[in-house]
Amino acid sequence: MLPSVVPSIPSIAHLISQLAALNQGQLLQEDVAIPDPVVRKGAAVALAGLYRRSEAMRVSGTSQWTHAELLMEYRTDEPGDPFAQEPRPLRRRYDLEGLEGEDNVEPEDVLERILSDATWVFNSQQRTHLFTVLFFATKARFICWDRAGYVVSEPFDYVSDPSKLILLLWRFARMSRQQRGHDTTASRIFPGCADHELMMERAKPPTVNVEDAPTQVHEHARAAFADSLANAVCWRLKVDDAKKGPQYFLVGEPRFQSPGLTGRGTRNYVAIDAADPYGPFVYLKDIWRIVGISLQQEGDVLETLNGPEDGGPVPFVPTVRCHGHVRHQEAQHQKLFQDTRTTHQLGSLGSKSAPPLKTRRHYRLIVNEVSLPLSSFQRGSELVGLFMCVIKAHGEAFTRKGFIHQDISAENVLIFPTLRRSPRSGEMQVVRTGLLANWELARHVDEVDEVDQRIPQPIRVGTWQFMSANALNHLPKMFIVQDHMESIFHLLLYQAIRYLPSNCYDVRDFVSEYFDAYKQQDGVYYGGRLKIFAMRRGLLTNPRSEPLLFYRSKPGPPTEISKTSKTSSVLEDVSPTTHTAISASMRMEHETDSTIPRTSQSPMEEKHAPHPINDLLDDILCSLKAHYALYHSEDRPTRTATVNVELPGLEQDTNTNNIMFLMQDFVEHIDKAGGLRPTRAVRSSSTGSLSPAERAEMEADAALLASHNAMIDLFVGYYQEMQSWPQNDRVPDALRK
Repeated sequence: MLPSVVPSIPSIAHLISQLAALNQGQLLQEDVAIPDPVVRKGAAVALAGLYRRSEAMRVSGTSQWTHAELLMEYRTDEPGDPFAQEPRPLRRRYDLEGLEGEDNVEPEDVLERILSDATWVFNSQQRTHLFTVLFFATKARFICWDRAGYVVSEPFDYVSDPSKLILLLWRFARMSRQQRGHDTTASRIFPGCADHELMMERAKPPTVNVEDAPTQVHEHARAAFADSLANAVCWRLKVDDAKKGPQYFLVGEPRFQSPGLTGRGTRNYVAIDAADPYGPFVYLKDIWRIVGISLQQEGDVLETLNGPEDGGPVPFVPTVRCHGHVRHQEAQHQKLFQDTRTTHQLGSLGSKSAPPLKTRRHYRLIVNEVSLPLSSFQRGSELVGLFMCVIKAHGEAFTRKGFIHQDISAENVLIFPTLRRSPRSGEMQVVRTGLLANWELARHVDEVDEVDQRIPQPIRVGTWQFMSANALNHLPKMFIVQDHMESIFHLLLYQAIRYLPSNCYDVRDFVSEYFDAYKQQDGVYYGGRLKIFAMRRGLLTNPRSEPLLFYRSKPGPPTEISKTSKTSSVLEDVSPTTHTAISASMRMEHETDSTIPRTSQSPMEEKHAPHPINDLLDDILCSLKAHYALYHSEDRPTRTATVNVELPGLEQDTNTNNIMFLMQDFVEHIDKAGGLRPTRAVRSSSTGSLSPAERAEMEADAALLASHNAMIDLFVGYYQEMQSWPQNDRVPDALRK
């Protein structure tokens, strides 16, 4: 029986009395209601939950999220219904989901807190869905969360008519684990059992010399697995492979986990294959795929890329071990509540015209490669070699297998240490190669225009920060190969600006305005202005309106800028009435052009030699400028010019083992190293008609972006000159200052 006296705004004391009444009756047979052990001062919501009686003694502090069965949220600030409030304007975020329409909302504080609590439970358990009871004054709502969104009931008065709440809790108490939202293909591994002992043993450092190559190549995977076991809940996960049958893997804490509740809910683990307990560690990816769009399962894509057909396996992509949908696990509750309840996607709170929830299916993929993040590159020269691998993988997947990756981003370009035998000594040595991973958004190109290789694309696909400026500013757009080559440029710049010395003294501001910025017009979101202006003008500038320069060593502090110095901005001349995502500190000279020589340095900068990566970025940027001039000209050509220019081969550099071994995969590019470098003759920024001479120059310069092989030739040319590249040019992450 519930208390009969309810204040207009529930207090913590009232919450405790209600929970005590629940626990005294026979309503909850196997569960117990417990208030949040952590009292949050000034919080607008008080939290409680239902826990299994067998787990109740383990609930303390943050450990509650691991054991919660149902959440109870009590609004303590005011009696209003948070779901009846008008929603704030939405902001689309493509960096979390990769597909347009994945909305993340900035809700009212109460809803934000409720969502945050539900997210904590999802992140701490293996769940398909979760139930929450929200109390406000004398009324309550019942909420069901899953990866597609949420379903919320109409409000009901639980004081004047407690029967609905009693029936709700009575039914919940008698639900099975699967009905309550637990993933029954995930089994908890407790300390002391055989699986747990195996995991602890495999996590121990090797007793052999870690400098031994076969041991060293797997050491990063072992260390990552050991880190995942620290104070973590361990699981035995089942993978239903259509060809191999059920497969089982042992995992600890996710190495990566999506921050939000809705969406793909990606979790990546370093895992042990239970069928090969002492074999190499493997990588397990757990996601919720959208059903009903023209994307294949990632495992099917990788099987094609790994297969012997069409010229053999594509290099520098993951090797699929097994994969499959988790049976009978879909996230789409509007089927159950249609016409009788209010359904919402997160991002449409309170909207009566909310789009229907997407159907998502639970999916697991296991690949053999346990890789390192791209940010762990050791020096700028290695970064160039890693991108050579990525461009080769992207190109061969496209030209030989017919797949386009569609999401070149920092999370999807990895470093994979592998063993190679030295052709000189015969010894096995570790070589770090690039790996183009996460092919879940890959699309098979059945009909590619033979003239300019246009790829039909009805929606934006990719990570916002690294999408081409054309893709961000022209929707819908026919994607072409140049868009993906531009993503390569943006990702290379992103790594360089964070980890190499430069004259950008406010990297956080630069990253925000170049990579993250957006603007809204008529309900559609477009990219920020700094990126598109860099592409059109062929020039990168730092926040002080100077050409962006990278150095071989870290420069000194910037000189003081006079507050009275006057600068004009091309951004102000474009559309003074529209919202601009560029801050006032990000100014560019109105007459700035790519013809400004890089050697024009201030006295402070002359003390620091320029980094070779400046020339590589300039070469690509020059081609991008030519491409954009052609793309935006009134008489845009109908085909992309291809120019084959062969330059004399450069002497192969053998300064490091990694360079020598990696070049074995690019033998066919050595004689053409540096070929098709732009002439940097593009001068016009006009978007009007082009003269025949201007068009010829621009087509020659833009041709670099139209061919994967031409891009590889360019990178190989710079990679062969590694003797002139600094060995200790990496600096601490500039975004963490």
